Amino acid sequence: MEMTSRTDTMERVKKLRAEARQAEQGLKAAHKLARAGIDIKKISEDLRGKQADALGEARELKPLARLEDLSVYRVEKKGKKGKTNEYWHATWRHGQKVCNFYLGSCKKLAREQALQKAMKLKAEDLGIRALSVSSNDVSLKMT
Repeated sequence: MEMTSRTDTMERVKKLRAEARQAEQGLKAAHKLARAGIDIKKISEDLRGKQADALGEARELKPLARLEDLSVYRVEKKGKKGKTNEYWHATWRHGQKVCNFYLGSCKKLAREQALQKAMKLKAEDLGIRALSVSSNDVSLKMT
């Protein structure tokens, strides 16, 4: 299943996986050199370290990328007397299902507050415990 990258974190995960693949290719080339009689111990250790670091960081960023991949939008509803009310809603995928959540009135919540609330709801839905959720820094733990 091909993943689409809608967030900066997911782009970072893709780059880290590509680095790991390049390190793997470097290891294969180093083994060919070893068969030719060239000492590759240091090169091999460096490449293994780069590969492990890239894969480890990608593994750590994956829950954050899942958490960031959501849509927050306004919904307008017209009442019986012609009055229009605006509400914040959030949408994300959970497996094959699309989850839609009401976040609150646009009068009471700014977009940033609605986004933080949506991230908190999605974290609960996915089983991720967010220690601190802000626009710049999100710390996560899997439950």
